[in-house]
Amino acid sequence: MKKTIEKIAVIAHICITFIFVLLACLILFNALKIEYDAQGNAQVDSIVVVIIAVFAAVYVGLSAYLIYNAFTERNLLKEVLLYSDKGSLTKASASVIKNIAIEDAKALDGVHVKKVQIRPDEKLGFKMKVFVRVEKDNVSLALDTLRCMLEDSYVNILGLHFSAIDFRIDKMKSEYRPSVDVAEAKAKYINEKRMESKTAQQAEQQEEVSEQLTKQESSAPQQEVTQTIATVAEAPVGEKVDSIPTPSKKSSKKEKMYGEPDERPIADDIKVEIKDE
Repeated sequence: MKKTIEKIAVIAHICITFIFVLLACLILFNALKIEYDAQGNAQVDSIVVVIIAVFAAVYVGLSAYLIYNAFTERNLLKEVLLYSDKGSLTKASASVIKNIAIEDAKALDGVHVKKVQIRPDEKLGFKMKVFVRVEKDNVSLALDTLRCMLEDSYVNILGLHFSAIDFRIDKMKSEYRPSVDVAEAKAKYINEKRMESKTAQQAEQQEEVSEQLTKQESSAPQQEVTQTIATVAEAPVGEKVDSIPTPSKKSSKKEKMYGEPDERPIADDIKVEIKDE
């Protein structure tokens, strides 16, 4: 039936194409006496416009249908070769293979076959895809049982072996319902583990920050002494160094209690001379 519809669509598509080509040729060679008004607009009867619009819509619809069939059902087989002898061939149609699958599915409760597709594989064999409706809880067990039944039926009835039998569940109905209490307990456990992991990460980050601050504080006085030595060493020979930067020192408890000592710079009275021996 579907193949017949495709043939009719192809014939109609070709006929409408021929009509459009013929109409374009008539207009090109001015075979149609078309009258024009003062503004240059063609005066065409409204019935002709409606007919052309209908043909154009049908043409677009047929084109879309043919393109859809060409790309969606590519490599689908309508019949399968069972065996060939000298001067004779024996084939089985896709409907025969589908009927066998339907009859096998009737022996199982809760599994119904809706459609079957057959395609060639890479090793010059055949693979089949079965579209099913399942009304059972254990889907894997039901489909594995149906696969074993189909393999046995095709081998013993037709002598046909499929390299793969795939299933696609188009409709599912199950009576299984999960327990809300068990799901909530699992969710709480997962949430607690997530919070513990987050707390551990925050503690590690705080330890890393404190270690970096400790390293910076311990390296600061050493950097100041190094800078002082570099200042004296860079001074020219015989030149007096006016001031030497001294390392910063934290105030002791006595200085905080009895007040700050003399704030006069320590290095004002120090004169350093470097003599060249």
